[in-house]
Amino acid sequence: MRATVEVIEDGQPIDEVEPKLLELQNAEAEPHKRNIDEYYTIVCIPPYFKYRIVIFILEVWSVCCIAIAAMLAGLVILGRRSFLLFIAREVHDRYSFAVGFHLLWDYRLVAQAIDRLDRHRQRRENGPRAWWPLFFAKRGSLWLAQASCMAFFLALVIPTLTALVMEIYALLPRSSSPTTPSWW
Repeated sequence: MRATVEVIEDGQPIDEVEPKLLELQNAEAEPHKRNIDEYYTIVCIPPYFKYRIVIFILEVWSVCCIAIAAMLAGLVILGRRSFLLFIAREVHDRYSFAVGFHLLWDYRLVAQAIDRLDRHRQRRENGPRAWWPLFFAKRGSLWLAQASCMAFFLALVIPTLTALVMEIYALLPRSSSPTTPSWW
């Protein structure tokens, strides 16, 4: 059943089909104790309304497609430019896209951290606020020290210890013991 009934300005149906739809709508409103005159609203639907809606949806879809394509192309270009700093030859666009995405994501994270740091400095109520460049340098060096420590342990210490444990407990006993069964 259609959701709209075509009527003229005073609410009278236009043709023979519309009064039946109007009666069905009124019958739906009565069990719920709705006032029919207040429950329904007469609206003006402009000419070619369906076509206008379809054209609007196509326009929104095309603008979204163009924006997504521009974003993807921008990430690939950013990745290519960053690869040119280190490598003279061109790399595959997949790698350029991945590097561009991560560079943009890192930029977002750094900007968010700087903004949060500035808001934290401005919210300070007791005493004078720190001078922004000095405050940024102190907090930045502290963050850099923490990140370096974490990178050192995650990239060097933990893999080395894991390799030593594997070597001592799994590989050496196997190779040095002649009585080890073949299924072991």
